[in-house]
Amino acid sequence: MSDDHDRVSRSCPLTPREREVLAWAARGKSASAISTILHIAKRTVDEHAGSACRKLGAANRVHAVAIALHDRFIDLEGSCDAACGTAAARTRERGRA
Repeated sequence: MSDDHDRVSRSCPLTPREREVLAWAARGKSASAISTILHIAKRTVDEHAGSACRKLGAANRVHAVAIALHDRFIDLEGSCDAACGTAAARTRERGRA
């Protein structure tokens, strides 16, 4: 693991899946699109986003994305998978093997 990932893991109140959902939302993806990308229900995406909002004290999903970007819990520069350390990346890796 990288030092950045370790730092986020220690200081971030969000789960990896919550960070992943916010990272995709930051890239302009809708809840429906995120559900397709992550192979989960739209309702589950909404739950992860709502949980992230509560943890960050955000008024809504856009506000949560802004806080997460500001506090470097998510990153737009790298890939979503690299920033989040997610199951989606592991799933794709298994598909390549």
